[in-house]
Amino acid sequence: ARCALNAANQERLRAENDRNFDSAEARALFLTMAEPMGIGGVRVGGYRTTVREFAGFPPNPPPPGLNDPEYMGRFVPFDGRRWRVTVEGAREPFYVEFQDNAGLVDLNLAEPPAIALVLRYAGIEETRAATLADRLVDYRDQDREPRLAGAEAADYAAARRPAPADDRLVRPWEALAVLGWADALNADQRERLLDNVTSWAGGPFNPNTARPIAIAAYYGISIEAAESALRERGDTVYANATDFARAARLPLPETESGGASPGPVRWFRIRLGTANDRRQREVVVHLSPLDDVRPYWIVGRRWRYASEEAPTRDEIDA
Repeated sequence: ARCALNAANQERLRAENDRNFDSAEARALFLTMAEPMGIGGVRVGGYRTTVREFAGFPPNPPPPGLNDPEYMGRFVPFDGRRWRVTVEGAREPFYVEFQDNAGLVDLNLAEPPAIALVLRYAGIEETRAATLADRLVDYRDQDREPRLAGAEAADYAAARRPAPADDRLVRPWEALAVLGWADALNADQRERLLDNVTSWAGGPFNPNTARPIAIAAYYGISIEAAESALRERGDTVYANATDFARAARLPLPETESGGASPGPVRWFRIRLGTANDRRQREVVVHLSPLDDVRPYWIVGRRWRYASEEAPTRDEIDA
């Protein structure tokens, strides 16, 4: 009888916990749809405007500047910062992390040096990181010629592994199918890698939502220099990667997309959790179209364990 009561109590707690996660997720999603969305994140409690207006089509007369706090209210950047969100009936407050995909390293677009940098940041030794980066590029490209340290179909057959896809990754964790990746990364290293990469950026690189490792990979600088640039960035919104480079005194981007505006955040992830539990719910969201009514598609959802603690910011009244 005691075993049955304990099992019933555990099931009740699980159901309550899942319900609280559902409530936190719903509040976070509502925030992204009900408040003005910009290229760096969402403005909470500000002047009500349409998404089209915020994307660069002002009404007549035009509104004040986009960085005017009186106009746009409180800025919640989509750069992985952790914010508190209230959930009625929960035993402890939840936190939410918003992260724009365009502020991450896109595994389908990044060159080997950028991929190797992210792998080293995850804890992989430099030589091995360079090898794994070459193998990832061979896995996604459509030719049959292996790179210097890469691997093509013959190498996979010798290792009794499925042949490379020779196509873009559908999900970032598909990189673990690349020869050697699953063996090289332990559980914590995998999560640290997935913190900083995506398989679909959804637009040009967005310096307003980028993490230090993404800034370092995109501009070809050290992580220390990237962290310094982000401290200087603060909550200022820049039009594109070139404007940010000039303001932060970084090397100008060589890619053609350096001067292209990333536009309002549309592909992003939400991570939800509580301070006393490493378990997080991760939701990947596609927000579209750019008008007053913004339906969303949840294109991925999974449970994960936080690899590191981030400071919690002020509470959001969602």
